Amino acid sequence: MLGDGSYDWTGILTVEEMPNIYNPKQGWFASANEMNLPADYPYKDRKISFSWSDSYRHDRIAEMLSRIDLRGHRLGLQLYPDKDHGVLIGAIKAQGAEVDTVLPYVYDAQAADANIVTAIDEMAAGRIDAIALTNLGQVRRLVEVARARGCEARLRDGLARTPIASVGPVVSDELKSHGLRTDISPANEAYFMKPLISAMATTLGKAPPRTGKR
Repeated sequence: MLGDGSYDWTGILTVEEMPNIYNPKQGWFASANEMNLPADYPYKDRKISFSWSDSYRHDRIAEMLSRIDLRGHRLGLQLYPDKDHGVLIGAIKAQGAEVDTVLPYVYDAQAADANIVTAIDEMAAGRIDAIALTNLGQVRRLVEVARARGCEARLRDGLARTPIASVGPVVSDELKSHGLRTDISPANEAYFMKPLISAMATTLGKAPPRTGKR
């Protein structure tokens, strides 16, 4: 990759400009980070990615889904906050399946506070090797809980001595908005979990694990 700025971000595409598909004839759509842009998508004008995963995972998903009769089955469906999933859920139910929904990015406002405070104390004591942040909600929760519990200074002290790993630009921008930095991020702009873990392993492998005193 050149360092002349030709690969820099120049903006964010709107939802309307992103590739999309609605109600495909096979009744489902699968994606596993493979090249899946429609043939008529204006790729040269709207850059989506410069690298793609091999298509074998998508091919296997497609193979399995094409065999499945959803009638009488029970499906787990991961949802995202503030999105209308009614059409998708309705389509699955229309094929005779029950739907169990999960909201993994919605945090209980009280249940996890004690665990977060414990993590803050452990970082401040120098007993945490690194903290990995994979969505901006985690950053906000850390700061919100620290402020509510009167330990924001301790949080900042802990983060100052703890390597911070960010999965990508959105999380890093959120950290920056709170005056925090990013120490570790995925290589080659591969902003997902496996490259993040690889980057953490490379960085943390250069020093012995922290043991701290309890």
